[in-house]
Amino acid sequence: MLPISLQTWIRGYKIILSYDYIKRRLNYRFLFGIIKKIHGELKSKNTPWLTVESIKIIENLAKASDVVLEFGSGSSTVWFSKHVKKTIIIEHDLQWYKISKKLTRSAGSKIKLHLAESKKKYLEIFNKIPDNSIDICLVDGEWRRDCLIGSFPKIKTGGVIILDNAETFIPKFWKSNSFQSGWKERGSLERDKVKTIINELKKWRFIVTSDVTQDTIFFIKNA
Repeated sequence: MLPISLQTWIRGYKIILSYDYIKRRLNYRFLFGIIKKIHGELKSKNTPWLTVESIKIIENLAKASDVVLEFGSGSSTVWFSKHVKKTIIIEHDLQWYKISKKLTRSAGSKIKLHLAESKKKYLEIFNKIPDNSIDICLVDGEWRRDCLIGSFPKIKTGGVIILDNAETFIPKFWKSNSFQSGWKERGSLERDKVKTIINELKKWRFIVTSDVTQDTIFFIKNA
């Protein structure tokens, strides 16, 4: 099976073949970085498709007793199924749902994988999860700003929200190495939600990781 990253790119070929996408990435730094990243993924199967640095942080952060909430399934789902007590996954795409279900079949009751193809269904999970019950939340799927806002009360003190592709969903307040177009370049969408998110995150500590493909940020809930 192709690495998760290559499957994602192939499915998004219309974006990849666009003039702006290619022009932005005709750069030695990007080409070197992406080759290095894909080589690492080929060597380590089912490694989360996040920044290299963030993977190391997750490996040190995740505990066998943790409960994880994940928006968007993939290689990270497989990784969590082997390292934590329970993972709740919300997936909007039927194909990815089938792939993730197959890859995590051996995990049994440790995995709760839900298909939610509409926004309403996707966000319903917040009505089913008690406050202060989640150790790690990975936001890497659809409707990410809504997922951030919904996740805030669900995280335990000292727990973590991991936002992937952060540069595309909120204003950058960090140094980014990503070649992705940022939130402002994408039209500064959902300003009211972004304001809510930024005001809440002022209370949280954060760790920034960044490479040529994305920025992955860890937000840690203070007491």
